Amino acid sequence: MTAKITETIGNYLFNGSDGEIFAFQCGYLTGAMVALIFVLVLGLLLTVLRGSRRARGVALASAHGRILISATAISDLVKSVGTEFPALEILKVGLYHDRKKTLRLSIAVSFPYNPDGESIVTVSENFKTRLLDVLKHNLGIENIQNIEINVRKGKPKPGFY
Repeated sequence: MTAKITETIGNYLFNGSDGEIFAFQCGYLTGAMVALIFVLVLGLLLTVLRGSRRARGVALASAHGRILISATAISDLVKSVGTEFPALEILKVGLYHDRKKTLRLSIAVSFPYNPDGESIVTVSENFKTRLLDVLKHNLGIENIQNIEINVRKGKPKPGFY
């Protein structure tokens, strides 16, 4: 039975006349199939395990329907609040859903080194508090669960080495 299957596969897919070439072709096909299956499984795992996804905006319920506040409107508001804090320069703002579908606001900032100024911890806590107040007061957004501040780069003061 096995010989008949090998002969059928050899006749349709391979050159079955030489045993070494046939063995090489079978190994090559097996390797290609294993590589394809590995890539498909890896892609599936990355898709499933990828936790954060960009949010298009925040939907708020109103008396006559829903209000969708876009992520760009939230980004503009975050940047306007950032102008109140001269120690921070906002580089990038992102709005994401995490695995539990809660909203996460991610902000990348530049924090210039200032030996006489406040620490990044103090400045970031003040910024987060002010931002949550402005989001609630101006846009009515109260469902931001997490604000992440990522310090991307620091700018040294001129003349300080």
